[in-house]
Amino acid sequence: MRLLVIIAALCVLLDAGVSVAASDYPTRPVKVVSPYAPGGGLDVVGRPLLKKLSEALQQQFILENRPGAGTTIGSAYVARSAPDGYTLLLTLRALSISPSIYKNLPFDPEKDLEPISLVTRSGDILCVHPSVPVRNLKQLIAYARTHPGKLNYSSSGTGSDLHLTMAMFQEVAGIKMTHIPFGGGGPALTALMSGHVDAMLVPGSFGFPFIKAGKVRPLAIDEPSRSSNLPHVPTFKEEGFDAISGSWSALFAPKGTPREIIMKLNAEVGRALENSEMRSFYLERFLVPLAGTPETLAEWLRNDVARWRKVVQNVGIVPQ
Repeated sequence: MRLLVIIAALCVLLDAGVSVAASDYPTRPVKVVSPYAPGGGLDVVGRPLLKKLSEALQQQFILENRPGAGTTIGSAYVARSAPDGYTLLLTLRALSISPSIYKNLPFDPEKDLEPISLVTRSGDILCVHPSVPVRNLKQLIAYARTHPGKLNYSSSGTGSDLHLTMAMFQEVAGIKMTHIPFGGGGPALTALMSGHVDAMLVPGSFGFPFIKAGKVRPLAIDEPSRSSNLPHVPTFKEEGFDAISGSWSALFAPKGTPREIIMKLNAEVGRALENSEMRSFYLERFLVPLAGTPETLAEWLRNDVARWRKVVQNVGIVPQ
């Protein structure tokens, strides 16, 4: 009996210690891992958000790029990190695709990561290099059918969201284009602008300035309605296709991170996304601020994992 009392007392002290640590959090810089190469859409999402978190919590939130293996290297690194709130994951929808693409994924997104908050939702724009002789989606499909094997497209990597979304579009449109994977959205867009590839599903978050400058030609946007940023560009639905996908970004921690830390971060993300300057920054770049509870993100991830599993099966991609 005495031993049980001692154990119970120790548990109370440990819980109290965790609460104190959580209330003081953070007491040192926080590393926020991006599993993508620098220069892509996640940098656009992350840098202003981390600046706001650094200001609010008076510690540096530092973005660290750890790309590779379809975002699994950076994501697995965070999943294996200490659950103390000092290593976080900022990622995109590829997190929900990985379980359907890799047989031996070194982590489980739903079991090994603690949801903190959604950050943004965004649409993509199907673009071609100006040298491609098409002006709209119907012309692209017709050209691809009459010139089989001639067109290619870039993506942020094999099995990435941009790759799978384009594969799904081709299946529905009844065309075949050659996939050219790159190590991130930035390098993939550079290849499109230089004319080394013909097409790409370009995230508006970092591609809009180049579209506006005429370096690539937009054909259709993957949004429920036309964007005020590109009012002349029709939606996929207007062109006869359902919306293909739609990306999102979110913040996670390793599983087991104290609830107090999770909720503290969730609250600060919410406050940052309510800031009018932040909202304007995002909206100008095709990013819609989302926020929400950790439970909202958990359900979002669960539904997206199931949806992409069906897409991968329909497209016929065999997990590697």
